[in-house]
Amino acid sequence: MSPQNIHIKKLIVSIIGLGACFSGQVFAEEASKDSQQPTEVSAELKEKASYSVGVKYANDIRTELGEVFDLKMLKSGFDDSFADKKIKYTPEEMQQALTQLQQIRTAGLEKERQKVAKENLSEAEEFLSKNKEKSGVKTTDSGLQYEVLTSGKGEKPSPDKFVSVHYKGSFPDGKVFDSSIERDKPLTFPVVGVIPGWTEALQMMSVGDKWKVYVPPSLAYQEAGKGPIPPNQVLIFEIELLDVMDKDEAAKNS
Repeated sequence: MSPQNIHIKKLIVSIIGLGACFSGQVFAEEASKDSQQPTEVSAELKEKASYSVGVKYANDIRTELGEVFDLKMLKSGFDDSFADKKIKYTPEEMQQALTQLQQIRTAGLEKERQKVAKENLSEAEEFLSKNKEKSGVKTTDSGLQYEVLTSGKGEKPSPDKFVSVHYKGSFPDGKVFDSSIERDKPLTFPVVGVIPGWTEALQMMSVGDKWKVYVPPSLAYQEAGKGPIPPNQVLIFEIELLDVMDKDEAAKNS
């Protein structure tokens, strides 16, 4: 079997799995309109499916390698491979071109990340400098800032303990990026199993406390960032300490 045919088989597998990229709700709505499953590929279905595959692969290419492609050559390569025609370049030449393109793309993304990190650090320093002057806000030696919203009288957790908390995490602009409150499910974890800002704050809190904590980048995800959290981002958490427990008790409650 030629490499081109192997590629086509892979493409067919991708087409079969394409439905996973779309909302199940959409398919449920369509099914409710017509419970009869098609047994033949109609012209309309072929047209929609073909277009959908094109959209999927275009999005994948743009996400992975940016928008630097010559669309005419992209189509030519697709047509040649699909028709089992002679390929213009050797496998080595094609791999080298893709590797070089990926290297350029990676370098560009890293340059942009460093730019964002520098800008965010400047904004973080400015925000924290102003925030510490607000009434009720206290600053620790590490730079962590907090204000007490509700005072409790329960146990304070030590580093070897587990805690159960409700929390809401947001950015300085108010955008919420995570919330156990919205999920209506407290989170249980070891005191030392979170970012340094949390570990420090938790050991100062008592069960029943509810604090608003302002975590500087140095006590959060620093220049690397993580997931939806950009590099050098100030994080604001509302934390309610619900319970303190040992490892065995935490395992039972998980």
